[in-house]
Amino acid sequence: MVEFTVLSGSKVATNVALVERNRTRGWIAIIREGKGFIEPNSTTNN
Repeated sequence: MVEFTVLSGSKVATNVALVERNRTRGWIAIIREGKGFIEPNSTTNN
């Protein structure tokens, strides 16, 4: 699991964009309480 810190509102917007892009590549990210968590999607559903 990769953890990153959200520093500002603009960073949140950037991270959300990355989340949306990576989710289709099999990654799940949760942004909560000023911190973001990215973990690989263990569900293989192609």
